[in-house]
Amino acid sequence: MFRQVRKIMSRAMKDEQGEYQAGAFHEMFARGRASGRLRLTREGVAFSNDQGSVLLPMSGLKVELGGASDRLVFFKSAAEPAWSVYTSDRDILKDPSLEISLADRQAISKTRSLAKLAWVAAVGLVLAAGLVTLLLWSQRALLSGWLASKIPAEQEAKLGELIAEQFAGSKRVLSEDEDLAGDWGAMLAPLLEGVDGNRYDYDIVLIEDSVPNAFALPGGKIFVHSGLLLQAERPEEVLGVVAHEIAHVNLQHGTRAVLETVTLVVVVQALIGDFSGVIALAAEGGVALLTKAHSRDAEREADEVGWGYMMKAGLDPAAMISLFEKLGELQEVHEGLEDAIAWISTHPTTDERVATLEGKRDALTEEYAPLVFDFESFLTRVRGVLLNPEDDESPTENREESDEHTH
Repeated sequence: MFRQVRKIMSRAMKDEQGEYQAGAFHEMFARGRASGRLRLTREGVAFSNDQGSVLLPMSGLKVELGGASDRLVFFKSAAEPAWSVYTSDRDILKDPSLEISLADRQAISKTRSLAKLAWVAAVGLVLAAGLVTLLLWSQRALLSGWLASKIPAEQEAKLGELIAEQFAGSKRVLSEDEDLAGDWGAMLAPLLEGVDGNRYDYDIVLIEDSVPNAFALPGGKIFVHSGLLLQAERPEEVLGVVAHEIAHVNLQHGTRAVLETVTLVVVVQALIGDFSGVIALAAEGGVALLTKAHSRDAEREADEVGWGYMMKAGLDPAAMISLFEKLGELQEVHEGLEDAIAWISTHPTTDERVATLEGKRDALTEEYAPLVFDFESFLTRVRGVLLNPEDDESPTENREESDEHTH
């Protein structure tokens, strides 16, 4: 029965001409990745969609297994080094049109042989594998942190863009509105001057969503919900949250969260500089990887670093506390409704964290002048834009799904 189901699914993924559902990575695509069709010919592997096409010649064709649990078959060629084509239909390896090189056949055969050996391994080997797994699991945070530091910034940005596309594809971007864009950038500018380093190009986006939330993605993209903005009484409170999220980016907490979920094979690929497996994982469901709450250690780190950003920018860092307290009060009012206060649920504001920040506030030796910014006028215009949906083509599309994908 299982084999019949697999055959039916396989027929659905390829047609009579030997075509397969596939994807490809290339800089020509808006997000660096796009879906399309893969067709095998005597000349090679042909990928095409409405944006472009490529032919990877059979001569010198490189075939690799990758992605989560080696579910994806990747095709690469020195003749087209900028392209990487893949499909999840492993039946393509049995296609008679595919002339895989001897080295690739041996590599694929070796992978399959190792999988078979796992099923017939003796009790001693099972125990050994269990011990190794336990060791890697216990050190996953350390390993993911080391790997994150090795990922090029452009790969992190690609990872973040893929996740952002899944989350915010249907969201109305308020910070691009002509009545808000200038002041939004002006409010953020003083904080960004206090951020150290130039590894990332920060893209801080205000989107329409009534859920009080803000979250950061790998590579520098940060989303702030209108619901959180409207809870603030002064700009420093919003900037305190943004500083906290920038700290998450620079400390690579989101990137580490993704790396902690990948398989050992993907880890090995990343160790040798091949991050295609990590990117493919994000493409398949990166939002779900970032919905879990940050650890207390990660929150303490982000608090500490974000506090420093505020001080360096000459902004009152204690504003971080006041907005946290407002969100905490909302949590008490809406107890049991997780979506009603998503920022708290994914950024746990423990008494210990608040006490630590209050201690830092009490230790401040200087007073901070209020930011010169007409915050009330800005909020009024934000409310006005929210009440005018004429430019919003799909304001409610996928709302339920996006509310679940918070961080």
